[in-house]
Formats: sequence, C-alpha cells, structure tokens
Amino acid sequence: METIFDFSGKTILITGASSGIGRQAAISLSKLGARTVLIARREEQLKETLGMLSGEGHICKPFDLAELDNIEALVSEIVAETGKLDGMAFCAGVAPTLPSKVTTPKVLTETMQINFFSFYEMTRHFIKKKYSVEGAKIVVLSSLASTKPGRGQSAYAASKAAIDATVKGLAKEVIPRKICINSIQPCVVDTPMIHKYCEETGKSDTYLDNQPFGIITPDEVANMIVYLLSSAADKITGTAIPINGGSLLL
Repeated sequence: METIFDFSGKTILITGASSGIGRQAAISLSKLGARTVLIARREEQLKETLGMLSGEGHICKPFDLAELDNIEALVSEIVAETGKLDGMAFCAGVAPTLPSKVTTPKVLTETMQINFFSFYEMTRHFIKKKYSVEGAKIVVLSSLASTKPGRGQSAYAASKAAIDATVKGLAKEVIPRKICINSIQPCVVDTPMIHKYCEETGKSDTYLDNQPFGIITPDEVANMIVYLLSSAADKITGTAIPINGGSLLL
C-alpha cells in the first residue's frame, strides 16, 4: 500500500543515536526504508543501535559533537560515502540540573556547546547545496523547558530556547531551497537522561508520571520526528511543536 511515510531511497542523519529518542528515531526510520547515518560519542552503544535497525546500508560515525571545528569534515565525509542527505534529526544533548549559584560560565558554555552550538554548526553545513537535496528536512529536539523550565534548569532551558529562536531564523533563510526546519518540545520523556535527573535530584520515578496523559515514550517523540521528516510535513517549517502530555493544562 502506498504511504507518505515511505523513506525508501532516502538517507537520514541522526545525532544522539546511541540511546533514548535518537536511537528510537533511527529504529523507526529504518523500518520505513530509510538509510540512516548514526552519530554519537559512544561507539559501543552506537553499534548496539546499528544492530537494532531494519534494512541495510546504515552507517555508524562515532564523533564528539563538541569538536565544532571538525563538524564540516564529518559532514563532507558522510556525503562522500552516501550522496546528498535527505534529512537530519538532531537528538544529541545534555541536561544539567544545577542551582544558579553553581551554574558557572563553564557549565553554561559546555551546555550550549552540545545542545546549541553543535546543532547550529551541523545545520549550517547541512543546508549547503553540496551536502543536502532540495526539499530536505531538519528536525531538532528542543524541550518544553525552553518556555516552562523547572528549578535548576536555567542552563538547559537557555540552550533549548536558543534552538527554538534559531529554527525560526534559519527557516526563512532556506526557503529558496524548500528546506523545512522544525523543533520538537517534549515534556518528560522516559529516557536514560530523565532517570539520571531523578537520581541526581533525589526525585523518585513517580515524578515521571506527573503529566495528565502519563510519561511520554521515546517512540511517541520518534513518531513526530518521522512525520516532520516525511512528505506529509512539506508545508510545516519554522515551528516549535510541543508534546506536553497534558502538562500545559496543569
């Protein structure tokens, strides 16, 4: 049966693919026929993701996105191997939870470097004609914290707000190439990152269910990534789409 979610013949780059939402996005896209390029720092976990994928031709590229000066070389290497890219799902990120008195410039810089600067640098090169097809799609994970941060999330919220603002600006620049770029703002998602947050803050796992519709699962966020990367979303760009689990109604 013909479907608008057929990614056969398309190559999608996914950062943060070693776990959580990035891993699930890779799995979901591979089931729909996409060839994926997996990027993350942790090579062993990246290979675990590779073993979970459907189809063939997927590629692992262990890489530390904090190495901003080497990102263009990475993109160039990938495109030389795969041809021009059809889409990118930027799912890499860190989520420090610290009170402001210990959120030093160093913490702010490290958070912005991974969550925002690396996204911007990847996107800056992705949108070049030599690296992506006309009509390519970009999806980046933001967070509901960008507009509704919790205690200790000032650095994290700032990095995600920067993403949302930049998406709107970049979307205008890439109109001539018909490239769509959008962010997704999940609330609490059941990932290793949020479980680590609970451990660090002393909150119990019941915190994860503090949403009227319950905890958001990685596959629910991955479904939105798939949608925004598909032809069904050809007219959607420059937006920040919340997946809030009903939390905004509280």
